[in-house]
Amino acid sequence: MPLPSPKKSEKEQEFVSRCMADDIMNKDYKDQKQRVAICYSQFKTRHKMKGEASWDDVRMGDSLNII
Repeated sequence: MPLPSPKKSEKEQEFVSRCMADDIMNKDYKDQKQRVAICYSQFKTRHKMKGEASWDDVRMGDSLNII
């Protein structure tokens, strides 16, 4: 199942709250710690894809998704 994605103007805490309450997330990830980790990861990934990666991310081997 696809994971929830942050909306364009959604703040981190708003997204994590919505993600944690998502029916599919609750069904697929019953462990709250795992679910919260996935939600924060989804938010962080979305912002990296929007051009907020730093040179430290590049040095660590992360992709900037420029192409």
